[in-house]
Amino acid sequence: MSPRSLLLLLALALLCWHARANLAVEAQLFVNCGSGISASNCTENAPCSSLAAAIAIWTLQRAQRTTIWIAAGSVCLERGIFIDDAQQLTIAGRGGGAKLDFGGNNGFEVAESSLQLRNLALTHANEALLAWDCSVSVINCTFDANERG
Repeated sequence: MSPRSLLLLLALALLCWHARANLAVEAQLFVNCGSGISASNCTENAPCSSLAAAIAIWTLQRAQRTTIWIAAGSVCLERGIFIDDAQQLTIAGRGGGAKLDFGGNNGFEVAESSLQLRNLALTHANEALLAWDCSVSVINCTFDANERG
């Protein structure tokens, strides 16, 4: 095999590897608390009916960078969300703000994770966000009617 052919083969292999890596860069899950499907895989065409359901699916791929999109205007009644060992997890309102109502329970409890919360209203929680050994970014979120923040 000539050096030119070997170089071309190496370049093609590198391109294939790079394309595969980019395909697995980010997973996306979708939630619509008003019209989602309870037994869904949280796809864009068949969103989950709760953030808790999307988190359950996310736990199967927690090492992968993931964004969970919650439909704008959704009001999700949640009992509390525990997240651990997240590698670049984002939970965001899609196309505008989404509301998470925790009904007096703790909101997010996050351990040893990298988490970004974006375009969310965290409401009616005992404590809206508890985090330890984490990197947490909160962008364009509100904290309303919570006992302790």
